Amino acid sequence: MKKFIKSYLTAFIVLIAVIMNGCDIFENFLFNVPISFQFEATDPGLLDAGSACLEDNETYNDVKDDINTITFVKAYIAVLNVNPSNIQGDITLELYGGSDASGTLLAEFSLNDARPSDYLTTNDPFTPLEIDLGPTTVQAINEYLANDNNQRCFFGRFVVTDPQNIGITNNITVRLDVLFSVDADLN
Repeated sequence: MKKFIKSYLTAFIVLIAVIMNGCDIFENFLFNVPISFQFEATDPGLLDAGSACLEDNETYNDVKDDINTITFVKAYIAVLNVNPSNIQGDITLELYGGSDASGTLLAEFSLNDARPSDYLTTNDPFTPLEIDLGPTTVQAINEYLANDNNQRCFFGRFVVTDPQNIGITNNITVRLDVLFSVDADLN
């Protein structure tokens, strides 16, 4: 009988707690939103640029009016194609706030004397190049995202300089994947 009363009392307390607290656990939702840029460059200079906006993501659009915070999580470079495979040079990636290079420079990543074929998506196992931006750069991106006056678009520029294959037509296709974390109210 004591077990029955204890079980009944526990169930009653849990029911009261749920009623008193409502469904707060379901009011906030934390999820990730990716955006991607694709760069395709052919000599001279192996340079390409492009833009992407969070509004291009359907999930983001579904909750954009209910967002509490949005923060940068990670960024990766994936090489989709490189010809010839022995291209080697200095890689620079610039990320601006806005839809063109007139926006604020938020991040710059450089890798000297790199071989893009090391990061090919066809490699087994595939290892994309994780972009280490550092805490100051991440903070700048997060401040850009937190400002409601910004359009939450980004412009990227990808360059491979000083390729060692002089006189040969070089071609490279790269995808930049950026992942953001979104905290939104869903009530």
